[in-house]
Amino acid sequence: MNEIIVLMYHAIYSSDLEYKVIPSEDRPYALRADVFELHIDFLLNKKYKILNPNSIEQAFSEQGSSDKYILFTFDDGHEGFYKYAYPALMSRGLSGIFFVTTDFVENKEGFCSWNDLKIMSESGMSIQSHGVTHKFFEDMEEPESKNEFLVSKKTIEDKTMAKVDSISFPGGRFNADSIGIGRKHGYKYFFTSNELINTHNSFLKSRCLGRFAIRSNTSELALLDFVCPSFQVKAKRYVFNVVKKMAKSILGNYGYHFLYKIYNK
Repeated sequence: MNEIIVLMYHAIYSSDLEYKVIPSEDRPYALRADVFELHIDFLLNKKYKILNPNSIEQAFSEQGSSDKYILFTFDDGHEGFYKYAYPALMSRGLSGIFFVTTDFVENKEGFCSWNDLKIMSESGMSIQSHGVTHKFFEDMEEPESKNEFLVSKKTIEDKTMAKVDSISFPGGRFNADSIGIGRKHGYKYFFTSNELINTHNSFLKSRCLGRFAIRSNTSELALLDFVCPSFQVKAKRYVFNVVKKMAKSILGNYGYHFLYKIYNK
């Protein structure tokens, strides 16, 4: 049975000036451009298959194979998407999914322009939704959630001519209602922050795909803990996720996020 390991990147930068523009809460996930290229080449040298975003269904439907596929995804819309991630992938004949928060495009310092994203789309990159405002879907009533789905989808499609059928939930916060509303409004794939390796069976249940967050200190070798985790790594990850879920339950999404922002200032 094939497996898809989805990697989740955020800001990618090269200079100290670019790093300073990145919001403090995003810096734990900000990766230097040269390290990102090392990640790509390490995975290629290990002979892992890099998945084209258009081939998710195909990878899961292949019979009798047991390949590990790597899918590159990027959240928010930082300008490093266009300046560094896009050319690094293009030069190797690869592609990825770039999830953008539409209110951030051309309205927030250090973020992509619509022209950047259109060029990327025309070059084979997948430009998809990360909502309109970056609010947490789990805390929304249906009218607001519907608006986030529809407005982000229409905006991206109008600005880039891309087809939008996927969303990455901001902060990884969503619930069953979020999935149902998204399906009603043209979404096929739902990307989460749940740390898990995706299999055919898990995908069929909800069309949700878990992802592994890349942090600023994630080395090439650390990627192997995502692709081929040991029992100890799996156990540690399980405990961490249980504690994190409890903290969110006690504090609420915004209380948890508020403490996270203070910690990362």
